Amino acid sequence: MGTILGTILAFLIVFGILVFIHEFGHFFMAKLMGIRVEVFSFGYGKRLLGFKKGNTDYRISLIPMGGYVKMLGEGMFEPGRALNQTAGFHKATEVLLVQTNTC
Repeated sequence: MGTILGTILAFLIVFGILVFIHEFGHFFMAKLMGIRVEVFSFGYGKRLLGFKKGNTDYRISLIPMGGYVKMLGEGMFEPGRALNQTAGFHKATEVLLVQTNTC
């Protein structure tokens, strides 16, 4: 039987792999649907290291207990940000028009 420290370390490694696979699923589907991904992050908080390729910033952040994928247009309803400041607004409008057959 292993030590408690070994068990915690194994849990963190397995959890990290699951988080990465989960977030990659969001990333893959966004790319598949033609949605621009602005940030793919493993972890939360301050960026520790990473690189930018194309329009996407790939990063590893300070707190490795999660992650996120920021797609174009997310945060467009934040206070102080006009709707027409994002290309995501135009893409969403285009999708709505196509879905309702009014274009």
